[in-house]
Amino acid sequence: MGFKTDRYENGRPAYLPQDLLKLFIYGYLNGIRSSRKLEKATKINIELMWLLKALQPDHNTVSNFRKDNGKAIKRSEYQELIDNNKKRITKNRTYYKQRQAIVEHP
Repeated sequence: MGFKTDRYENGRPAYLPQDLLKLFIYGYLNGIRSSRKLEKATKINIELMWLLKALQPDHNTVSNFRKDNGKAIKRSEYQELIDNNKKRITKNRTYYKQRQAIVEHP
């Protein structure tokens, strides 16, 4: 997918880009954009614990991933999801305006 990953001999293994992308998609769908709020959600939200297999990346990791992989994120299915969601919202607004006009019309 073109994500940048750093592999080091020492320390803990790096988070997989797929897991961090899941975190961003979850955040987008639930209106969470802040790295700190995403970090907090990994510790208290059971859905997110399941999705990330109990991984809890800190806000620096989340922020660095976003900074280092911005172009790859935009090329990924994540961007397609955002675009489809925007189209759906726009379509629903038009539908509800039409329904409202029918209800309000005597």
